[in-house]
Amino acid sequence: MAMAEMTGKDAPDAGMQPAAPSNRTGSAALALGRDVIDEIFSGADKREKFLPVTTEALMERLTRPHSWGPGESQQARRFFNYLTYWRQVSYTSRLLELAHLYEPFSPDSDLLITRSYTVGEKASMQTRLMERINDLLQQANYVRIDPAKVDLILTKDSHYGLDLHVDLEAFDELAIYYRGATKRKETRRNIRRLYLKKEEFDVPIFQRLCVVFKLKSEEKRIAEIMARDTCDRDTAEKSYKRIRGMLSPQIKTDFVYLKLFKNMPRSDLEMAFPNTRITFRTFDKLKLGAT
Repeated sequence: MAMAEMTGKDAPDAGMQPAAPSNRTGSAALALGRDVIDEIFSGADKREKFLPVTTEALMERLTRPHSWGPGESQQARRFFNYLTYWRQVSYTSRLLELAHLYEPFSPDSDLLITRSYTVGEKASMQTRLMERINDLLQQANYVRIDPAKVDLILTKDSHYGLDLHVDLEAFDELAIYYRGATKRKETRRNIRRLYLKKEEFDVPIFQRLCVVFKLKSEEKRIAEIMARDTCDRDTAEKSYKRIRGMLSPQIKTDFVYLKLFKNMPRSDLEMAFPNTRITFRTFDKLKLGAT
């Protein structure tokens, strides 16, 4: 489990810039993004699957004597104890398999390297690793955000006065899971009231958030830049090195990074990515310059 930093999107060549989207297209994308957010944080279309009680409390409730026949309560408790032991053994086996699959991708491992894996073996292990992580998190009642809608939940800005941009094309693997999406009340000073009074506003938060990602290899990224910008390899390599120079040297393309968060504001989600590019908004630059 590691933390990371990276960069934003490459600027395309002047001759290759796509046409600016129309207001209708931008409005449609904004509306679609609002629909995705409403679906996640309203909770109106689904019931919460997570039961916020301990195993002992659940077992005690299910084995109350008045709910069973004479002598059956103790037998039911014995059965639930056996079921608990079986689940512990089953999940221990799955975790051992997960640890084995994660071994060649771990950025924090302090173990001796006892063997090397071929490219084909690592590709197979990476696929199985992502499948096992997905199964385990879903068993833990996490919900995966649709990969096709990830860019719609990114706010592009935060209430800290910063514009945040993430290049999603830089990831070879990217999965975001959450458990519990709610809102909390916070206060801020309003410029319309000359910052004299505070006002309340809702902040959407993920009560539990898990982000899993792996960066694309250098060769794969260079090939994509060449195809996107229709440039030669030397130009693509320079562009890649410029982007790579914005990252921490500890961030490697061979590793799979896992991040876990508690009570994560939706507006801070971009900060979980290693390639977040941060810039001041024009209005904040003016405020800073005036003061």
